[in-house]
Amino acid sequence: QLFAWFQAGVAGVCAAGMGTQPVAFVLLAIVHGAVASLLFRAADLGPTRNRILWCLATPYALWLVCWLELGWLIRLSGQAMHDPQIAAADLALFGGHGHVLFGQWFPWAGQAMQLIYLSYYGLILGPPLVLARRQRFIACDHYTHVVMTTYLLCFLAYMLFPVLGPRAVATAQIDHDGGVLGAVAEALRQTGDSPGTAFPSSHCAGAFAAALAAGKFARRRLRLVLLAWAALITISTIHTGNHYSIDAVAGVLVAIGVHHVAVRIRPVHAGVHEEALL
Repeated sequence: QLFAWFQAGVAGVCAAGMGTQPVAFVLLAIVHGAVASLLFRAADLGPTRNRILWCLATPYALWLVCWLELGWLIRLSGQAMHDPQIAAADLALFGGHGHVLFGQWFPWAGQAMQLIYLSYYGLILGPPLVLARRQRFIACDHYTHVVMTTYLLCFLAYMLFPVLGPRAVATAQIDHDGGVLGAVAEALRQTGDSPGTAFPSSHCAGAFAAALAAGKFARRRLRLVLLAWAALITISTIHTGNHYSIDAVAGVLVAIGVHHVAVRIRPVHAGVHEEALL
């Protein structure tokens, strides 16, 4: 249902006449509206026979499709990027750009930061794999709900307010060495990145959403490890020049907000807390 509502939201944005090609966006509105209808019907059918596929693989496959679609939707809209406004706000709030300052303070940390930046995928995909393997389906459902809601809110923000980020606009002034891992990260960006998706940082939002959601089913020590991991990922997104500091802060705030709302709206059964990750 989350993805159905997201598709309905995309259809609404398109129907509002976003961009300079109204005919294309009317067609997109119809397509996304139809996809939303299909997803609502699929959600009503309940789990398939393969519950792991339904609870785990399907949402994450849709997540990837939605991410890849964002880039060309933003390009098709013909919107101007809002990097000047975000860069000005970043300077006003922090007195300097974090990616420049971190490079000056910690030039030796380039490769370590690239490793932490790439470890994001392990933090996002690790908990649901562990929970599904242990057949903790209620916990897996809660985790997926929180993380996917966080991402989809970020995705809608990108369509309305696209920002490239410091590295993409070539103003990052990044000269600290990322080494081989930096080349890997750059190859991933060139292969599947969607330009215009910098504010709020989905890297930071997803990392904190994952840490908070998985932390509900972990012992205190592991919960602290997950939060520390998410914090390091947030620092790495700034150090590597992929995001302004304000992008990272906005992403963390989105994750915290979604987590608290989800806990209030969809409280997890007390018995699930006994099913700790470790």
